[in-house]
Amino acid sequence: MTGIAPFPSSRAMSIPADLSRALSHHRQGQLDEAEAIYQAVLSHDPDHFDCLHLLGVVQRQRGGSDAAVRLISRALTLKPDVAEATP
Repeated sequence: MTGIAPFPSSRAMSIPADLSRALSHHRQGQLDEAEAIYQAVLSHDPDHFDCLHLLGVVQRQRGGSDAAVRLISRALTLKPDVAEATP
């Protein structure tokens, strides 16, 4: 990880903006940075569908199939109609 703080203390947490930053890191292959932001969002909103799903994707990219299935399955229990989160 590069030491980037997931949520700078100088501003209020903005989940949409932080999710956008996490996705940017994720798309660039910066999995540590993306994971830190996903985890920070989940610490404030443990049922955040997108973060659960995308953190599961990060885990799968790292070879953590069990963790990936657990996270994506948890996301799907929250929104079972969302096809793009299917493991």
